[in-house]
Amino acid sequence: MSATSIAYGSSVTVTCASTGGTGTKQYAVFYIKSGQTEWTKVKGYNTTATAKVTPKGTGTYKIRVKAKDSANTVENKDFTITVTAALANTSKVSSSTVNLGSAVTVTCASTGGTGTKQYAVFYKQNSQSSWTKVRDYATGTSVKVTPKAVTTYTIRVKVKDGKNNVVNKDITVVVKDPNALTNNSKIGATTVTAGGSLKVTCAAVNGTSPYYYNIERMKAGETGWTTVKKYAAVSSVNVTFPSKGTYQVKVTVMDMEGKTAISYFTVTAK
Repeated sequence: MSATSIAYGSSVTVTCASTGGTGTKQYAVFYIKSGQTEWTKVKGYNTTATAKVTPKGTGTYKIRVKAKDSANTVENKDFTITVTAALANTSKVSSSTVNLGSAVTVTCASTGGTGTKQYAVFYKQNSQSSWTKVRDYATGTSVKVTPKAVTTYTIRVKVKDGKNNVVNKDITVVVKDPNALTNNSKIGATTVTAGGSLKVTCAAVNGTSPYYYNIERMKAGETGWTTVKKYAAVSSVNVTFPSKGTYQVKVTVMDMEGKTAISYFTVTAK
C-alpha cells in the first residue's frame, strides 16, 4: 500500500500480490470505515494488480485485499489507513487597512493535512505581477509585512504539510497615507420632504489648507450633475431637492496644492 495516512479527497494505491497457490491469481479490493459493518467494493476479482482506494470521509479505515487462485482458494490481507481532513489555509492579518510605514501582522494557521505544517509569506502590489518574499517555509506562525507604497496589496500565505501538499491564501490589504487629504463633510439627514433642503457641513483634514468645496446634486435617472456650489471656501451649503426621488450629493474638497477628495451621500426626497 502506498501510504498509511492520507488527506481527505486523496487516494491510496494498493498493490495486489501473492505467492503459492495454483494457476492464475485474481484480486478483489474492499474497504470499510471503523465502526461500520458494510464493506465498499473497489474492484471485483480480476488479474489487475493495482487499485486506487478513495475513502469518502475522514477517520480510520480497513482495506481488504482478497487473492483467489484457480482452485478458488481465497486469502485475505487487511491494511489500516487513516484519512485526515484536507489541508486548509486559515491564515489572517491583523488589519485589512494600514497606514504607510506601519506593519501588518500575518498570523499563519491551517487545519487538516498531515505532519508538520510550514508557512511561506509573500506580498505584491495589485498593479504588479512580481511577488516579494517576506519569509520562506518555516514553522513560525507570526510574520510582519511592511508595505512600501500607498496602494492595494495582496499578501499570499502558502501552507505546506508533511506530504508537501500546498494551499495558498490571498489576503487584500489597503495601504493609506495618514497625511492624505481627507474629506470629512457630512449631510444633515438621509431623507427630506420634496422641495425642501438639507445642510451639508463642509470639513476636511490634512492636505494643505485652505480648503475649497464643490457641491453637486444628481437625481436617479439623470445623466449629469447639477452644481449647487462651485469651489469656494465655505463651511456649509444648503442643498435643495426639488421633487420626489433618490438623489446623490457629491462633495469635492480641493486643497491649495490642487489635491482632491470626494464624499458621496444618498438622499431620498419624499
